[in-house]
Amino acid sequence: MLRPCWFSQDFSAPDFFLPAVLAGELATPAGDGREPFVDVEDIADVAAAALTDARHAGRTYELSSPRALSFAEALTLIGTAVGRELRHRHQDPAAYAAAQVASGHAAADAEAIAAFLDGIRRGEDDYVSTGVQEALGRAPRSFEEYVRATAPTGVWNA
Repeated sequence: MLRPCWFSQDFSAPDFFLPAVLAGELATPAGDGREPFVDVEDIADVAAAALTDARHAGRTYELSSPRALSFAEALTLIGTAVGRELRHRHQDPAAYAAAQVASGHAAADAEAIAAFLDGIRRGEDDYVSTGVQEALGRAPRSFEEYVRATAPTGVWNA
């Protein structure tokens, strides 16, 4: 079983944080909470190993990057890479959910995401796990590595 935290790629996914990143300000209920955003390539590598090597049978892997970052820190890293200021603004969970519904998301989905993000604010995701190292014998990719690989694609160019 693989149990990843929030993905680094949530910042470049067109249907998640990317529109706000392009606008220069991401508002979430996460406040100053920290999240160990995991690179989806690490998730894929662990999944491939788990499906092709019997030594992983019955194992559960908690997957994260090597350190937890606040949304403000993550946006600063992205902003530095693309040469512009990006900000994070705390938004009340109910207001966040309402904004998501107004942009076309189902109410139940919007409320669930708002609750997960509020959990980050409360410190529920401020941890680092060892699952990538245990499964692959190497360190997980850092958020900085994700930014260095993603910035040249132009996805964050407004």
